[in-house]
Amino acid sequence: MLTKEHRDVAASYCDIGLVCTTQGDYVKALEWYYKALNIHEEVLPKEHRDIASVYNNIGSVYFGQDDNTTALEWHKRALNIQEKVLPVEHPNIAITYNNIGTNYNKQGEYAKALGWLHKALNVMEKVLPKEHLNVAFMYNNIGFAYSNQGDYAAALEWYHKTQHILEKVLPKEHPYIAKLYYNIGNACCEQGDYDSALEWHHKALDIREKVLPKDHPDTIKSYNDIATAYDKIGEYEKSQEYRLKADEK
Repeated sequence: MLTKEHRDVAASYCDIGLVCTTQGDYVKALEWYYKALNIHEEVLPKEHRDIASVYNNIGSVYFGQDDNTTALEWHKRALNIQEKVLPVEHPNIAITYNNIGTNYNKQGEYAKALGWLHKALNVMEKVLPKEHLNVAFMYNNIGFAYSNQGDYAAALEWYHKTQHILEKVLPKEHPYIAKLYYNIGNACCEQGDYDSALEWHHKALDIREKVLPKDHPDTIKSYNDIATAYDKIGEYEKSQEYRLKADEK
């Protein structure tokens, strides 16, 4: 019904690309995103917000492939457009700030990461409700950056702010909540508080065993980290029990 270069066709390409990204099929995701980009660049002005959105999506795929240099390039191209065509305090700009910050975090440039993540949070706290899911994600990302930096007390502070929102807006057994509990467990373990670490890791595992496939990588991580925590407190039989569970998967 539509021409090959219609904007709605490009939007469908982006939707397919997003599904492929979620499934971890990054090669196909890039194929669909580039098809969308080719249309947008034909029919839209060079500095259109929809082009910036595709740039961000492409950057996120490269990030998933651990090509951080290329990912950062695409996210900054997106930001260059957004800062020209969107209000300074627009949610899409905050998302791009977050993408850039997350990229720097992955590269080990934690000071830069935290700078960008806090910029993103400043925008989101102004334009979104206090208990919005995206605000919670920002809290978590900031906590993760502090954890990578070795500041586990700060990390826990931000993780608990995340917890306050997630436990209000998501079902009790949501994978995002399990991921947060897992992050808290890791921070406690790094601080040497192994009893607390075990408590949080078991809470994460309880959810993951209910909502994820048995051989899901996140579930296996939980088994291994629980085993490590038991090792630290000298409970070697329990440690071995969870090591075997991980190996069975």
